[in-house]
Parts: sequence; C-alpha cells; structure tokens
Amino acid sequence: MRIQKKRRKQKILVTTDWHLLHENLKIHGLRPRDNEERIKTQIQELCRDDILINLGDVGNHDLVASYNDLIRQRGVKHWLCQGNHDKGSLFKYTEIGFDFVADHIMIKRYGRRWLFSHVPQEVHDERVVNVHGHLHEGAHRDAEWHEVRDASTAGVHKLISLEQDGFHFQSLETIRKDLMDLGLITRG
Repeated sequence: MRIQKKRRKQKILVTTDWHLLHENLKIHGLRPRDNEERIKTQIQELCRDDILINLGDVGNHDLVASYNDLIRQRGVKHWLCQGNHDKGSLFKYTEIGFDFVADHIMIKRYGRRWLFSHVPQEVHDERVVNVHGHLHEGAHRDAEWHEVRDASTAGVHKLISLEQDGFHFQSLETIRKDLMDLGLITRG
C-alpha cells in the first residue's frame, strides 16, 4: 500500500519595495544594511506552487534576475505590479524572470476581489480590497495617500510595507485574517 503525502495548499504571498542595491535608502536608515540578504532568506522559505506577488520597486535588474532564478528553482510563480521605480518595459521584466507583469492584478479569493497595485488605487466597490505598497512606513507620502483615500467611496486599502512587516513576505490568508480581526472586512 502506497501512502500519499498530503499536498500543502498553494499560498499567495505578497511583498513590495525591495529597492535592491539602493544604497541611499541604507545611508538614510530606510533599509537595513542586510536588506538583500533578508529578502533572499524570505525567498528560500517559499514552497513549490506558491505565487509571490511583488508590488513593485524591485531595484537592480541583475540582482532581481538572480533572485528570480532562485524563485523559479523553488517552483514558485513570481508576478510583478510595476512600481514607480520600475522603468523597464513589460518585456524587460519578463526577460529577467517574472512570470507575469502588469500595472495591477485583480484576483478573486475568499468571496471578494483583491486588487494588487504598487500605488494605492481609488476603490468604489465594497467587495474590493486594494493591497498596495509604495507608501512605506514614513509620512513622506501622506498627501498622496489622503488623496486616494478621500476619493475612494467604498472598499478597503491594505498597505504592505517591508518596514512594518519585519521584512517578511505576507500571505494573502494572513492579510485577510488581519483585516477581519480589525473589523474592516467580513468572512465574505
């Protein structure tokens, strides 16, 4: 009799604003000196069939390509929502190993729509959660954030910030649970 291993459920993980080899961020204390090593450690924890959604501002193309090689070796799909610092063409980003590249990604999970983007988006549907990066944890983009928040008539925004998240990738399941715990969404 052959014993079958129970397959692990596919996870969707979210990360953002790697800013690989962006030395000015390190000089000003906005990234730890070991930023690249911390991200690489998180990559090594990914499992086969996971999907990693990167919300943009990835940084140095050569280093991103080597990280994408590690991600591919682990059997993980890597999707990119281009950020304001991601200046290359969609073609360029698929050439350096991303499986999917777009400005925004919308998926349906847990009975609602999840809109992934780099910059926060206006939301006008209560079933939509905009998961975004870009704002980091500082106040340097407060005006930009308030403009989007004030223009949104419904829905929820969730900031993903490496600084706030202890430089860990966040699972969609955990994001959902956190939003439910805060009373911002229901089970759906």
